[in-house]
Parts: sequence; structure tokens; C-alpha cells
Amino acid sequence: ASIYDIYGDGMCGTCWGGVDGFFHVTTLCGDNIFMAGGGIEFDTLYSEPYIVPPCTPPFLTGCTNDLFVEYNPNAQIDDGSCITEIALGCIQEDALNYDPLANTMETENACSYDLVITDGGADGWFGSWLGFTQGNNLYGPYQMGPNDGYEEIFEVNLNSDEEVKVYFFTSGNAETTAAQCGFRLEGPNGVIAQSGTNPWTDKLKKFPFFYSAVPTCSNYCISPVIGCVDTEACNFNSLANVDHGCIYSIEYYDCDNLCNSDTDNDGVCDELEIVGCMDQTAFNYNELATDPADCEPLIFGCTDATQYNYNPEANTENGSCISYIDGCTDSTAFNYDPLATADNGSCIEIVEGCADIEAVNYNSLVNIPNNDVCLYDAGCIGEPGDPYYLNDSCYAWIINIDSYCCEVGWDAACINLYEYCEQGWPTGVPEINTGITLYPNPTSTILNIQTSLDVVTEIYNAQGQLVISGTTEKRIDLMGLSKGLYQVVIDYNGRKINKKITKL
Repeated sequence: ASIYDIYGDGMCGTCWGGVDGFFHVTTLCGDNIFMAGGGIEFDTLYSEPYIVPPCTPPFLTGCTNDLFVEYNPNAQIDDGSCITEIALGCIQEDALNYDPLANTMETENACSYDLVITDGGADGWFGSWLGFTQGNNLYGPYQMGPNDGYEEIFEVNLNSDEEVKVYFFTSGNAETTAAQCGFRLEGPNGVIAQSGTNPWTDKLKKFPFFYSAVPTCSNYCISPVIGCVDTEACNFNSLANVDHGCIYSIEYYDCDNLCNSDTDNDGVCDELEIVGCMDQTAFNYNELATDPADCEPLIFGCTDATQYNYNPEANTENGSCISYIDGCTDSTAFNYDPLATADNGSCIEIVEGCADIEAVNYNSLVNIPNNDVCLYDAGCIGEPGDPYYLNDSCYAWIINIDSYCCEVGWDAACINLYEYCEQGWPTGVPEINTGITLYPNPTSTILNIQTSLDVVTEIYNAQGQLVISGTTEKRIDLMGLSKGLYQVVIDYNGRKINKKITKL
């Protein structure tokens, strides 16, 4: 035997990121005459002359008659093990035509299958291709072009209960995109073989590996369909084969729910006509009435004679009954009880004010919180509110864009900025380096970072603790943070920009 390789690398597939190939020459008795392959590189190999000695190859014994359940298609010598004759029929016990004497499911000899090939990148297989065999039948090659999208379907006709082998081949630069390729073989009973279902993690293995599967076609079992099989019934089902639940016309109605007799054509059967008050606002309204009668007006009031405001003329309870209840009857008091009928001296004066403990003017006695009056310290030098509280939007804007006005002193330049702000300066939208904009400031909910740059943002509280780690979001939710001052650090390509914001 002679083997030639014009590239000089033999069958060393591992030399190029693949799988090594092998070449064997054996006798019928299994003796190895010549072998080549693996990681050995070569351009030409020759075998030594070999004289094959006489031998008797082994023969597999078993049942050779395909009319018996025990039939072995690989057996060459019948050993008398054929015992059970094949009895075709439906062996599915819950089927309508189940045959207890059958031992082999009767199926169609052949049926249609879908071969679906996929491309995770939707850019073509670039030289890779797939084929498969069943017996002596060859199918393929199948591949996808750069404009074929993510999936293509090919319909193939396969024999039932005969092995199918699927092969995948790559060549040249196709190695680089083969991980995006995939396939599945799907028929009447679902998917029987597939790979590459998740590109780059479940990649399709290439030749000499192959995928093996046995297709099965639809069987002859009849599934039960429960329904009414009586053509005279209202709910007759032409697809049903198991009789159950027929419904017939009842009393005064036909199958279409229409009256058998309706003299006044009002949609109510004569047998069901009811005379009564049909005014929904009347006391004696009868929701079942179909023909009108006299109505009585509603008189609302307390109908309970044991209550404080019992009304003997009322015929309809309106929930207005008032019991003798002790409580605060002063409507201006904090604990006013509108249900109380007797004042017991428990009234509490209303105290409205700031109930936020973070505010400068927090009042612990407040029972009607009004946080709109809360004043907040900006954390600058000087006393709180000197020159302004943090609530002042112009003041908050100025100390955000110029820390000098907060940390050193409120000088003429700061006052000048404040006056500009009051005259219509765009407060709440401070521009910072490289065209990055933060707004609004102060804010109680959302901080927006307006920029076309890719930035990473971190936010620290007044104690220097990181409260929001590096995020690329440009709309940051601050709802979970406490009120106060925060340091915003924006990183763009290693360049850090620091700004203060106020969370209200």
C-alpha cells in the first residue's frame, strides 16, 4: 500500500487545530497489515509486502428472519432464536384502536423530515457544508450563503427505523466561522438530531465525527377525541370519536339560545315574562321584570331605630346612621372624628410644619407634615442659610459649578452669578468639561448625564462612601439615596471630572 500527501503534513489534523486522521488495512479476520496517521507528518508512505495467511472470518449468529421480533440485521448465521412472530398494530394503550395482541408498532414506511441549517452570525458558512446518509442514499451538500439569514429549511423524505448519519465538513478559512454553524433534523415525532443550538458554546463537530439518529414516522394509533357524536345535539363535534357531553335544546330555548315562543318579540320567552317595576332608581325595582308596573320612589336615610338619626320615613338605608360615639367633634382639631356625636375633650391642636429630621427647621411636634417649608443646609462655610438655604435653586446651582462660593467665601463674583441666575440664567443645567451636562441639580429623583461620550460614573456620599458604583447609564435613579450632598465622579478615557449634586 502507498499513501501520498502533496502538503507533506500527512493526516496531522491537530497540527492545524483539527482532529488527526488514521488509515488502516486489515484482513477479514481483523489482522492489522498496515496503519498510518496520527501526528506523524509525511509526504509518501509505503507498506512492506504482506502475504495474507488463510483464515476463517468470524460470523455473527442470531435470528436472521425479519418476520420475527428477535430479528438481528447484523446476524449471518441463524441460531434458532427466532421465537416471536411480528404482529403489527397499535401498541399504545391509551389509543382508541389499541391492539392487545400486537407486539410491534405499525408505522408508515417513509415520511417527510425537515433538515434545518442555521447560521448564528447570519453571514454565511464560508466554505463549510453538511451532508447525511441513510443506507445507500446520499443527501447534500447543504450550506448557507451570506444573504441566507439565520436559518434555512430543506424537506427530505426518509425511511422509518433506518439509521441516518450526519456529517459536517470545513475547509480553509471556514474553520474560523464553523462555530456559528448548526443544524437540526425534525420530523413527525420531534427533533431526532441537532447541534450548534447555541453558537460558540455548542458548536457543530466536524468530520470525521458524525451524528447518528433513527427517524420514526407517524404510527397508526388513533388518539381519542372526546365530544358529542350525536348530530341532533346542539354541541355536535364532527371530529369526536368518543361520545361525551351532548347538549340539547332546554325548556323554552333552541340550540341558538332563542325563544321557541316570543309573542311580543322582546327577546324574552312568553313563559318567562315577569311584570314589575323596571326603573332602576325606584325602591321596588325588579331586575327580573320584563313588563312595566308601578314604581315607588327611594327615600334614603337611617332605617335603624336604635341609632341617633333614625328616620321612620326612610325605606332605603344609606349608611348615614350615627351612633352615640365619644370623640373629638372639633373639625379644626388634628384628631377630629366626624363620626363622634359627643365631645370627650380629646381634641389635639394641629401643628403644621417641617417633619424631615435632616432639615434645619425640623419640628418634632409636627403632626401635619409640610415638607415644602423644610430648609436644608448647603454644607458651606458660615451658618445655615447664610447667605441662602440649599432650597434656593440659584444658590444650589452656583455652589455646584463653583466650589469656591461654598468652601471659601461668598464674594462679589458669587453674588454676580446669583444675580445672573435670578435674571434667567439656565439654572439646574451646569455644563462641565468636554461638553458633559448634569441636570437637574438639585434633584429628588433622577440625575441626567447629557453627553455623546462613553463615560463611567460613580457617586459618593458626604462621608466619602461609594453609593453608586461605576455605571455607564446616563439616567441615574437616586430615589434610594438619602437627602444631602453627593460627589459625582465622571471618568472619560482615564480623565476624571468631579462635581457636587444635591439630593432633595
